Amino acid sequence: MSEPIKIVCYSEVIDNWGRTESSSEGSILHQVLTTPDDWSDDMFFEDDKGNSYMIDDLIGKKVLIEGVSSFNPETNSMSPLIFTVTEE
Repeated sequence: MSEPIKIVCYSEVIDNWGRTESSSEGSILHQVLTTPDDWSDDMFFEDDKGNSYMIDDLIGKKVLIEGVSSFNPETNSMSPLIFTVTEE
């Protein structure tokens, strides 16, 4: 099984003049990746290794976001959130 992609930031061109919006905050990354109705071809994501992805590159892939935790019953502790990006 392949390792999840650790997403560390995203940016999006938000107007016709090239103005961008960006964030590296975990809760915002999670919101952006789990709101497919708001996805656009103007979104770019970067992993911890400096690789760039468009949203289409991440669909169906497991991603890890630090700063957002989920409870892991196996370890009885909080762990970084890992989920699969889906269009639904």
